Amino acid sequence: MVLLGRDRFRRGDVTGTGTALERPSHEVFIDRPFLISRTAVTQRSFADVMGYNPSIVTGSDHLPVHGVSWYDAVAYCNARSRHEGLQECYVVNGDTVTCDWQAKGYRLPTEAEWEYACRARNSAEFSGGGMRDPYCTPVDPVLDTLGWYCGNTGTVREVAHLRANAFGIFDMHGNIQEWCWDYLHVYVPESQVDPSGP
Repeated sequence: MVLLGRDRFRRGDVTGTGTALERPSHEVFIDRPFLISRTAVTQRSFADVMGYNPSIVTGSDHLPVHGVSWYDAVAYCNARSRHEGLQECYVVNGDTVTCDWQAKGYRLPTEAEWEYACRARNSAEFSGGGMRDPYCTPVDPVLDTLGWYCGNTGTVREVAHLRANAFGIFDMHGNIQEWCWDYLHVYVPESQVDPSGP
């Protein structure tokens, strides 16, 4: 795990190459320190806690778990918290999930926390710099060193085989999609503190 937070960053499209949903870029202050895993949750870690592996592509304990719903991810967080004797962060009542932000157990990062962890204090499109070839061919020299994507693979790959970002976190660009507590929504131009979104 990596301890992050108590820092400011520019969230959203800072280069002018993003989508309308990523605008306007705005300052976010991460005031609540948080821990984030250096890699995506592996199939082995998920199966050890949950007792099953939902992944379609299997064959290695070091592949990231995939094929999980947002509710599965929340259930994993609570189960791992219980497994390690920590207070659960989530209260689940049917389809309604609330988060106790003071609990010390596992939880999904907010979208803002995820972007902060992904950017690793870099203001380019990717934590390693700006992308030059966004259409998979030819292989982009920046993204090729950081993440598995359509230019360098056609399948799920083991975690931590490419270069980590400046925070020591692997695979933030590509390989699998990752769940956050909230979803990407319309940004406001004002500065925000620990936004948790809808």
